[in-house]
Amino acid sequence: MYPLDVAPSAVAVGYGAVWVVGRGAHDYRLLRIDKATGRETARTRFAASTPIDSVATGFGFVWVVGSADATLYRIDPRTATRSGHVVVGHPPAARRQLTSWGPPLVNVPYTTKAGSSASVDPSTLSFFDNACGFCEPDWGEVTSAFGSWWWGDWPTGSVYRQWYWSGPTRLSAVTENEPTGGGPCLTSIAIGAQSAWVTVAPPAGFTCIR
Repeated sequence: MYPLDVAPSAVAVGYGAVWVVGRGAHDYRLLRIDKATGRETARTRFAASTPIDSVATGFGFVWVVGSADATLYRIDPRTATRSGHVVVGHPPAARRQLTSWGPPLVNVPYTTKAGSSASVDPSTLSFFDNACGFCEPDWGEVTSAFGSWWWGDWPTGSVYRQWYWSGPTRLSAVTENEPTGGGPCLTSIAIGAQSAWVTVAPPAGFTCIR
């Protein structure tokens, strides 16, 4: 377990580090974490007026989304400095499904109602809209690695691993207490560097919110 000085909302793994975005006391931050020691090796600050809440890696960069204003930020992983940004559509943007795999496009769902998304060119930051029937965020986060499906269940504070479709599922309790009992919330999950990485933050009252 690695304690952080932010309330984390998302985690990603790439370029030899673990990347966490979260809310600090007076601003929002992207943290670069040494995967072996948990030591913070760099941070990128965002003003309280421009909150960030999602992160992914790919195509040579770290990608951060501020869902409140539907803005995608491109971060140089070596220096942890911003190298460009683009407003991808009408806010709010979906937080969960920021992806950077497949063809060289970063995909950012930007509405929770109409089911649309922006596909962004990682080099030019130009983008186009495309239909997206699965863009609405849901109460969960699913990823695959090590021949299994992985997902976190925020209300119960547990991580699940399913070895194959309809196969047996293994549950790992991460938090000691559920949010309804005053326990923290699982906010994001990522797989990489021979590990499953899960961020945990305080609840909002007695529930978890996205």
